[in-house]
Amino acid sequence: MSFFGNDEDETNDDYRLDFATGFSVDCTVIMVDAGSTMRSALKDAVRVLADVLARKIRYQRDRIAIIFYNTDNASNTLQFRHIYVYRSLDAVDAESIMRFQDVYRRDEKYGEFCDSLGLSDQVEDSHADFSQVVWTAIMLFGSVKSKSVFRRVFILTNQPDPSNGNATLLAKAQKKMADLCELGAVIEVLPVKTRDTKISNFDMRQFYFQFVDEEDVDDEKSSLEKRKVSDWEPHLATYSSRQRVLARTTLSLDSKGEQAIALQVYSMRMEAKIPSPIYLDPQSNELLTPQTNWMTQDTGELLDDSQLTSYMPYAGQNITLSKEDLKNIKSVYPAGMQLLGFKPRAQLLDYHNLKPALFIRPDDKRIVGSSQIMQVLIQRMAKKDVFMVARMNLRDIQVPRIVALLPQTEKMNDIGDVVVPAGLNCITMPYADDLRQIPEARPSDMTRFELVDCAINICKEFQIEHYTPKAYDNPHIARFYSTLRALALNQPELEPVEDLLTVGEPKQSRALFEEFVQVSELSAVDIQDSSSKRSNKLDSLQHSKKAKINFDPENPDFRLFYENDQLSKLTIAQLKVYLHKHDLPVSGAKAAIINRIIGHMTSE
Repeated sequence: MSFFGNDEDETNDDYRLDFATGFSVDCTVIMVDAGSTMRSALKDAVRVLADVLARKIRYQRDRIAIIFYNTDNASNTLQFRHIYVYRSLDAVDAESIMRFQDVYRRDEKYGEFCDSLGLSDQVEDSHADFSQVVWTAIMLFGSVKSKSVFRRVFILTNQPDPSNGNATLLAKAQKKMADLCELGAVIEVLPVKTRDTKISNFDMRQFYFQFVDEEDVDDEKSSLEKRKVSDWEPHLATYSSRQRVLARTTLSLDSKGEQAIALQVYSMRMEAKIPSPIYLDPQSNELLTPQTNWMTQDTGELLDDSQLTSYMPYAGQNITLSKEDLKNIKSVYPAGMQLLGFKPRAQLLDYHNLKPALFIRPDDKRIVGSSQIMQVLIQRMAKKDVFMVARMNLRDIQVPRIVALLPQTEKMNDIGDVVVPAGLNCITMPYADDLRQIPEARPSDMTRFELVDCAINICKEFQIEHYTPKAYDNPHIARFYSTLRALALNQPELEPVEDLLTVGEPKQSRALFEEFVQVSELSAVDIQDSSSKRSNKLDSLQHSKKAKINFDPENPDFRLFYENDQLSKLTIAQLKVYLHKHDLPVSGAKAAIINRIIGHMTSE
């Protein structure tokens, strides 16, 4: 199942779990049962479909089709009865999204939608031949002319047997479903709860069990009360997005690489950005291709790549480097991961996370048995509360990183869906060169308890309950796509964009802030007086200590200075007297000289 990733411009890969493919075209066909028992959920289904289309509009190479079956009216190229192809397999445009949104937002549009499908209450229930429904989907897939196509089918229904007990229709439907599977299509059934549902369980064994993944067969006993259309919305939205693997690599378990498992690496977080504009020629309207030319600064002569060299300044010199030199410098290790060892989980600190984590799953297609080995590793690491330390560079010319691999065990919800997948969380660790020292902040000399109480009350007043990043859309990106949609549809004004980053001021906040300011002003006066007194006391103390130091240039008693912990009070020139006397090196900072003197004294 898909769990991670975000909607991203197609120029940047959007990586998600499972079905990780390198397919150039992602084709999705959604088949919606519009029979009489599904009518109460139909409007909600249209709303979910509109959301799916809105997500797909960013991927212009992908295709999505929508088929309603068990309708009185029909619209399909094969002239089948009771099958209405509401949308052919094509890229999503703004107009189709707006049309779907109007259907569930406006009652008159929903009425027209039902009339076009022939779903009036007076019309008797119409049963489509499900084999013909599947045949229609196969024909839609065939309309896509591409060598690399990923096919996916969703079926929204509350009927576990689409043939209604007819053995002949059942056999025909099974044959067509088998043909669909032979095309490589991934089929998923989404059982829907409606007010008109008469059965309490959706039994996958009646028809669908041999055509869907094993994970779905495990849900055969789940109750339909847990399967409203709205419950399937995040599931549909996630599956309908582009799913690509970040990298395929291997993890060597020994130093020679003879024992290894195959892995797939996925990005868990990726910043959503506005896509870059596409430039056109103003006269011909043709696409423009950027080109970079290099020329000499003095003569303006154009140069080709073979004439280019680069240099790096070092020790006052310009060190010339060729492309081959740069490649050799970057190629430290071959691409892959190498196990280095295991460490206790407690030794992994928060600031060790150098960048967003990756997620790693096994890949049995490249090395058989990888899943079993990883499952054992995850269980043992979780039981012993340790993490794996490994070296990772996903490409040959990439800086190798030290990574911490944290085990993550699988968790399921009440209805059998995997909410937390099993795998390894890959955290990029810093090198010694990456660590920075933060200067120690001097603690406040005095903190009034009244000021702390005021701050606590303000935090409680502004507390956000049930915070989750998924609840906050980027208003900048939302406004961008709202503008594009308005321009594409020639709308006179933009649709309002809900901005959750602006909140109203709580009623009690003004009084709380006024109290905080009053207490802080009183605290500042007290702290200033206290700091002034302490500063004067420290100055007098330091002056008295300095006054007690009696340094005799002719015969200084360094042993006495050491025993009284007064070596740091001496100047560097005074300390070097000891170094010259005992033929010790005199270079270095004051701290190094003191350490050298102490080391010499203690060794005598």
